Amino acid sequence: AALLGAVFCASRAGTVLVMLRVPYARSSGLVSTFTGSDSSLAENVGTTGPTQGTAVAEHRLAFTVSLLTIALSIALISTFGLRAAVAAILGILAGGGLVVLANRRLGGYTGDVLGALIVIVETTVVLGIAR
Repeated sequence: AALLGAVFCASRAGTVLVMLRVPYARSSGLVSTFTGSDSSLAENVGTTGPTQGTAVAEHRLAFTVSLLTIALSIALISTFGLRAAVAAILGILAGGGLVVLANRRLGGYTGDVLGALIVIVETTVVLGIAR
């Protein structure tokens, strides 16, 4: 159960990193409500208004928490042996490959890309661990 929980957390934390670092592929859609354009959330956090410092701090906190979640998840997964550690690394590489492909083909991410990222990471890790 702990292994599946770690895989679940790592895959979803990865979507936060994508949203913070990769541009949104569309000029309309749910994310454009927050970004106001086809840019990433990172480019628009705290760009105007008196709460600029707070928004930047929140962005950094979200990024840090996501990285820590992924790191702790990989550490937990690795306690199940070398095979599990390799599966976690392969899951990250597979998810990263999807994000690179989406960025090249679509110009960024969409909600479907984020959903696919979760499924690809989870499936890769679980299949890598399966005996």
